[in-house]
Order: sequence, then structure tokens, then C-alpha cells
Amino acid sequence: MRPIITRLQRIFAGLMIFCTILTGTAFAQKTAPSSQTKAAYTISGIALDQTTDGLQLVVQGQIPPTYTVYELFDPMRIVLDIADAILVDSATMPTNLPQGVVQGIKNIALADQEPAIARLEIYLSGDPDYTVERKGNNIIVSFTKAMPPQLAQLKNMARPTTHPASRLKDIEIDTTNPAETRVFIKANGPITNFKKAHLVKSGGLPARMYIDIANVALPKKIRHQTVGTNLAEIRVAQRKSAVRIVFDSGLDDLFSYEIEKRPDGLLIKIAEPSSATAPIVASPISQPVATASAEIPAGEMVATGLPAELVVPKLPSLKPKANPAPEKAPAPIAPAPTAASAKKSPAEAQSDSLGFTGYEKQKITVDFFKIDLHNVFRLFGEISGQNIVVDEGVSGTLTLALNDVPWDFALDIILNLKDLQKEERFNTIVISPKSKQFNWPKASTAAISVTGGERLEALSVKKRLETPKGVVEAKTLIQQANAAEKSGQFEKTLSLYEKAFRLWPDNAQLAGRISSLCLTQLGLNAKAVHYAKATLTLEPANAGAALQAAIGSANMKKTEAAKAYFDLAISGENPASEALISYAAFAEEYQSYNGALALLARHEALFGDTLDTLVTKGRILDKLGQSAQAVAAYNAVLLSGYTVPEDLEKFIKGRIAAAN
Repeated sequence: MRPIITRLQRIFAGLMIFCTILTGTAFAQKTAPSSQTKAAYTISGIALDQTTDGLQLVVQGQIPPTYTVYELFDPMRIVLDIADAILVDSATMPTNLPQGVVQGIKNIALADQEPAIARLEIYLSGDPDYTVERKGNNIIVSFTKAMPPQLAQLKNMARPTTHPASRLKDIEIDTTNPAETRVFIKANGPITNFKKAHLVKSGGLPARMYIDIANVALPKKIRHQTVGTNLAEIRVAQRKSAVRIVFDSGLDDLFSYEIEKRPDGLLIKIAEPSSATAPIVASPISQPVATASAEIPAGEMVATGLPAELVVPKLPSLKPKANPAPEKAPAPIAPAPTAASAKKSPAEAQSDSLGFTGYEKQKITVDFFKIDLHNVFRLFGEISGQNIVVDEGVSGTLTLALNDVPWDFALDIILNLKDLQKEERFNTIVISPKSKQFNWPKASTAAISVTGGERLEALSVKKRLETPKGVVEAKTLIQQANAAEKSGQFEKTLSLYEKAFRLWPDNAQLAGRISSLCLTQLGLNAKAVHYAKATLTLEPANAGAALQAAIGSANMKKTEAAKAYFDLAISGENPASEALISYAAFAEEYQSYNGALALLARHEALFGDTLDTLVTKGRILDKLGQSAQAVAAYNAVLLSGYTVPEDLEKFIKGRIAAAN
């Protein structure tokens, strides 16, 4: 009987396996995605062949395709997004790779999009010239064969005079001033159509700045120049009817710079460090700042073997808060909302490497060059998995490079750059333009109490008659500047704002707006400081203007001036949180660790600790060699209740374990 039972068991097991296979097949047939049957454009093949003119890549299909194409950097690649398309078989990918400038091709199916998108990423070596065009049902990417120098020179000489309207003459470099390196891009007229972008140091490539100038021709002699200052070298290349100029930084980070338009070109001024920085002598802290931290009493200097600190902040004594009489309460001073975050010091960048406060989404690296905003937000929809609704009032293009940052952090940067706002609800992000605060009338309710149409009209006429002509013209210019700023024309915006300020020189709010624009959008640190000073002349107690001047001076490495303005920005009884945090980062950058700890203690007393301030405190204590106190500070991060990013939590736990 035992063999019969064994046979029955085997037969039963076989039936079970057969049923499982049938069920799995039916389930697979039921749940198979239908995108392949619905896709309108089927990529039947991708061919890469040498031609007499160079290398040609052909994407083959059965109907005329709809596609977009753009470039990404690090590594250099062309991205081809084909709408409503699928790749039939991965075997259709070319096998003769790498070949010429094409190093590889990657296929990515975005099947969750509607319509589905087939993305081809074409990885390149160098920065070759190429064209993308549609011929019938195919997409053809042609790479021009590099010509011998003699032949290229003959071709340039024989080229007809149908070039772009402008041409570059030379790139002149002046390093005689030890405080700055000047690069003059000399042309046969003004350069008005140009874009700039930044790339961080990565993959053996230095931090660098790109300037793309449209509709200009490039002389053969301008190609490569070694400089050897904060600007290591300059590389130039012709790209169709445009010229790309790459400025390689000689530092770990990108240098500070300003761009000025000239009648015959562009002047780039790159800040150089001074040969010696004189120590800053400041009065000591008048009274220890009260703090809840038991590890580091505020105002108490930690003994170290480091040299005397350059930055000793002047902190007013923090008195116990009482309930002041309402009539004696000081008028609140609103700092500029974007000044504190305009430019990050190396210390702040180091803090970011440990974690982004409040930003915990997937990290991404993006490099956009003149990409339509709607396509940018569609990409964020793909990354986030959330619904993205973009208002029809959103328009323009974007040039931006960010490396290894959370996607929600990158999105907030883009919203701030383009003066947009977002609202999140039910897994949906709605993006729309935001109104400027200064556009709203400050006393609109005053008109409500006026009754009678005749009297209201008389008051309006009288008000217009009392308004100086220059102010009326300035208001018109400000409206034009607002429109230009919303469309991303920041150079035009600055010109209009400056004309308005010349007509209305006692408008402190306008001066502050110009300073913020120069600091956050144009990188014009010197001009930002100039208009911040103008604001302080009109409103000496304006802490926001003092903070703008401090950040601009710090960006230009004017340490003494930056310290004086930071001291002014925190001199009130209730300084802004941004001012204390920015000053602490500045102090840390110049190794004034005790000053930074005092500022963080003041922030804790007024606003409490944030994730950033807790991490910064631990990092500074590590730099001071106070290992036990640093571990206590890091442990406070884990016990704070804040959401700690995974990489930061891993670092802290490893640091605590190493100490134990």
C-alpha cells in the first residue's frame, strides 16, 4: 500500500502545480499593462551608423512622432522624450557601442504617464555639435564630424556673411587687482540675450559657471585660457548659433562674481580673497544669555588651542520678558523674507550635507537649461508620484543646476525663483503665481468710511494733485518692473527699479526690494549692499536691510563690514531667527566657534531649537574637540521629536557609537 499512496501524492501534487500555472497565466493576462497596445508610436529600431558627414542615430517608427529634446550634464547626455510611444524590444537597441561621441544609450519607459513616454538618454563624450530633426516617421540625431583645424579654418573663411547679427571679438582677462579677477567678453555690440547656470564640483570636474550667449559667432582664436586665480580657466565652444563659455572655479565651491552689461560686451568680476584679514576687535558679550542647555552655558567661552576668534558678536543682554505697556511696545521690524536664504556660506552648505531641515523626500540631481516650466513641473510629478496642477498663468523657462538635493527642496527653490506658490491637498500640488506683499494697499480700509460719490471723487483728485510728478512716474515704472520680474527678466526689472528709485529716492521699501533682487536673483553683491545702505539711511533701525548688507558683504569676503551689519541686524530686543542663524553660520565659517555658540544659544532662548541649530551645535562642539558635549548635542537631535532624515540619523548614531 505504501507505493500506491506515494503515487497518489505525486499525482495530486502535479495537478496542484498545473492549476497554479494556469491561474498565474490567467492573472498575468488580466493584469498585463495595456500601454503597449494603446501606444501610438512604436519604436521598431534604433540604428547608429557612420555617414560621410559624421555619426547618425536614427529612431525608427511607423507614424510621425511627437517628441521633446533637451540636454543634461554630469554626465553629458541628450534626453529624447517621445510621447505616446513604446520600445518594442530591447534587442532593437544598437550593439555597436560605444561609437564616436556616443558612449551609450539608455531606454526608460514612463508607462505611468498619460500618454506613455519613451525616454532615450544618449550619453556623450565631450560636448559635440549635433542636430535633432524629424524625417517622415523617424527621429534623426546627427553628430557633426570634427574637421581638421586647417579645413575648419578654410570653411570659416569661405562661410557666407549670413551669420548671427553679433560676434565675439575677444576674451580679455585682467588679474592686476589682487581683490578681483576681471573677464571682459568683448563683442561688436551689446550682449543682451544670454543665460547663466551653475554646476557643483563632482565626478572629477570642478565647480563651474556657464554663460550661453545666443546669436553670436565665435572667432577661431578664442578657445581656452588658463587663469590660475579663483578662476582656474575659461573654455569656449560654438554651439550652433550660440556660444558657451565655461568658467572653471579654482576653489572647492563656485567663486563669487558679478556680471555687468557693457555697450560692447559683458564684464564678469570675480572676487578674490584679500592677502590678509585683520582680526576684528569687538566688545565682549555684556551678559551671559539665558539658555535651557545644561551642556554649554550661554556666553561661556569654550577653551581651545585655536587662535583668537575673528567674529565676536555683540549680543544685547536678554532680560526676563515682562508685559510691556502697549503704547511703549517697539514697532516690529520685518526682515526681508528672502535675504537670509539668498547666498549660503560654506558652513551652511556643510550643514546641508548632513540633512535638509524639513525636507525628507527622495534626493535628485537636476540640470535644466532653458526648459519650459510646464515640462519641469511634469518631471516633478513623475519623481514625486503626486498630481501636479499648473495654473495657466505660469509661463517661462528655467535654467538651474542642483546636485543631490531632496526633490521638495528643489521644487521650493524653483517656486521662489519664479515667484510662484504651491498648495498641497489630497496628494495634489497646485502651482500658481503668487502676489507680491508690497502690491497690497496698507490702508485700504480707510476709504470704506468715506460716503458720497462726489466727496470720494474729490478726495481722489486732491490726492493725485498732491502726489509729486516724480512719484507718479516711479509708480508706473514699479508696475512695469513687477511685470518684468514675473516673466523672469531680472536685468530689466533691476533697470526699471533703479529708474524708479532715482525718481523716488525716499522710498525705503523700494530700496530694500532692489537689494533683495540683486542678492537673490542676480548675484550682484556690491549693488545689493549699496541699496541696503540706502535703506538704512532712510530707516536706520531696519534689521532686514542690515541683514541684506551683512550677507552681501560676507559673500564679497568683507569680513569686518559683514560683522558690523550682522551686529546691527541682531541689535534689537527680538532679532529675527534668520539673522541669528545666518550670523552663526558666518561665525562658524571664520572659525569663531564660541561666537557661533553664543548666537545659537540666543536663538534657543528666543525661538527654541530647530533641527538645523541642534545639528550645528553638535558639529561646532566636535570642531572644538568637546567630544562629550558634542555627543550630548547629537543625542538631543534624536530626542528632539523632529523628523530626522535617514542619512543624518545614520551619521548621528555612528558618531554616538564611536564615542562610546
